Amino acid sequence: MFVVIVGSREWKSEQSKMQVHKILEELRKKYSGMVIVSSSCDMGVGAIVKEQCLKDKKTFQFIDIHMRVFADLPRTKLSQAFYARNAALAELGEEFHVCVDKDRRGAFEDLIERLERMEMKRPLMIHLPEEGANGLES
Repeated sequence: MFVVIVGSREWKSEQSKMQVHKILEELRKKYSGMVIVSSSCDMGVGAIVKEQCLKDKKTFQFIDIHMRVFADLPRTKLSQAFYARNAALAELGEEFHVCVDKDRRGAFEDLIERLERMEMKRPLMIHLPEEGANGLES
């Protein structure tokens, strides 16, 4: 089972970490032998997921779909690259957990829209920051 967990790069608080750890713990109880897939693992949700998965390699198998842009691209071309990354996540995942900001902006909103349009529906959970979590370092 490939479970995709992605989200905002602004989720950096202790409360955000606890929320992501809770998602991982619930998934651990639900699926044995799952593989966690994430992206944008340098900060925010992706970094929290990566850190937890690499800390407990017996429980979590992990794939980081890594994309770094070393180019000065117009916004439309940069968006095109991230849409392609989201297509790869949508193709691979069998269950999705997307941690969004309250304002619902960001590259992973395209992933949510893509999954909602797909003919073959897959479980999609959208997680908002819990009350009191502003996403900023505490």
